[in-house]
Amino acid sequence: MVIDPTTTAMVAAFSAAVSTTTTLILQTVFTKRIEHHFARQLEEYKTTLSAKLSAEQGIVTRRLEAFPKIVELIYRTRNMARDILSAPSPALLEELRSRARELEDFVFRFRIDLEADHVFVMVHRYKNLVLQFAREAGDIQGGDSSQSLRALFDQIETTHTDVVHRLSEDTATVGSGAA
Repeated sequence: MVIDPTTTAMVAAFSAAVSTTTTLILQTVFTKRIEHHFARQLEEYKTTLSAKLSAEQGIVTRRLEAFPKIVELIYRTRNMARDILSAPSPALLEELRSRARELEDFVFRFRIDLEADHVFVMVHRYKNLVLQFAREAGDIQGGDSSQSLRALFDQIETTHTDVVHRLSEDTATVGSGAA
C-alpha cells in the first residue's frame, strides 16, 4: 500500500485543525468557568463588604449621636453638683436629678456602644456617683453630710475627667472614620 503525500498532508492538516479547535473550545469553556467562579466570589465579597460598611455606618451614627450628648450631660451634672456644694438650692437640686435621670437613660440606651468602647463601667460609675450626690444633697442635715457630700463631689470630679477624656477620644476616633 502506497501512501499518497497529498493525502497525508490533508489528514495532518485536518488533525491539526480538529486538535486546535478542540483546544480552543476547551480553553474557552475553562476560561468562562473560571471567570464565572471569580465573578460569583466577587459578588459575595461585595455583598459582605456592603453589609459590614452599613453596620459600621450605623455604629458610627449612633456613637456620634450618643457620645457628645453623654459628655454634655456629664459636664452639666458635674457643674450642678459643684454649684449645689457651694450654694444649695432646691431648684438646682431638682435640675440635677432631672439631668442625672436623662444621663441614666442615655447610658442604658447606648449601653452596647459604651461597652464596645470599654467605657460603660466608667460612665455607669459616674452616673451612680451623681445620683448618690443628689440623694445625699437632698438629705443634708448637718456638717457630717456636707463632708460626705464634698467627698462625693471629689469622686465626681475625678471620674468626670476620666470619662470625658475617654468619650471625647472615642468620638474623635469615630468622627475621623477610624471605627
